[in-house]
This record gives sequence, structure tokens and C-alpha cells, in this order.
Amino acid sequence: KTPNCGANGASEQVQKEEVELQTLLTNSQESHNSHDGSEEDVDTSEPMYGCDICGAAYTMETLLQNHQLRDHNIRPGESAIVKKKA
Repeated sequence: KTPNCGANGASEQVQKEEVELQTLLTNSQESHNSHDGSEEDVDTSEPMYGCDICGAAYTMETLLQNHQLRDHNIRPGESAIVKKKA
């Protein structure tokens, strides 16, 4: 009978660990779903400036200009569309 008790104890331990694991997975999925990047989470109070070439978005026009100069070699005042076609 002793080996059977050991097996039952191990079986109960496995079941307990499975329940704990399932709980962790469920909590992880819930927290992931609550921050899914939906439109509701986006702060629309600040205007966004988007790069016409790659779609990168910035909160300040100067940041967009720096990006375009650095990554696309476009100076402020030049048209990104002209550079894109070239």
C-alpha cells in the first residue's frame, strides 16, 4: 500500500501544479488582452506627424524632420514624395 500512497501523492502534486499553471496562463492572457494596443489606448490629444516614406510617427514636427534627414536624407522643406519617387 505504501507505493500506491506515493503514487497518489505524486498525482495530487501534478494536478495542483497543473491548476497553478493554468491560473498563471489565464492571468497572463487577461493582462495581455487588456493592453492589446486598441485605438482606445492611443492618446489622441497630441498631434502626430507621420513620415510619408516609412510611416514612422512622431509627436513633434522637429522629431519627424530629424528622422527624415537622418534616415531618408531629406532636409526640412524638401518634399518626401519627390525623394521617394527618385
